[in-house]
Amino acid sequence: MSTENKPAGTTNVVPSFIVSGRIESSDQVAVSRDNLPIFNTLIKGKAADEYSNPPQWAVTSNIRFGKQGDIVNNIKTEVRCRSYLVEQVDERTGVVSKIRRFTHDLWLQQ
Repeated sequence: MSTENKPAGTTNVVPSFIVSGRIESSDQVAVSRDNLPIFNTLIKGKAADEYSNPPQWAVTSNIRFGKQGDIVNNIKTEVRCRSYLVEQVDERTGVVSKIRRFTHDLWLQQ
């Protein structure tokens, strides 16, 4: 069994993204296992022209970082995976089982 030699600087790094725009809405959507609130904030960027739709980002965070109408600049975000349980009903037998699903969200870096 051989060991792979990785070149220096090739670690698993979570990529970060910079988001800027106007806050369209900010709502509490859940509570974490640690009883911290989870907020989804919808940020709309600037459209390229009057005929284009503006880019939108849903940023998830444990804090509310603005209110509707606020302009935010250079918000640093990262992609994180979060799991949750869903009840699934078998149509044939009617048996209810819980399955784990995963979502990949854009989270505010703190």
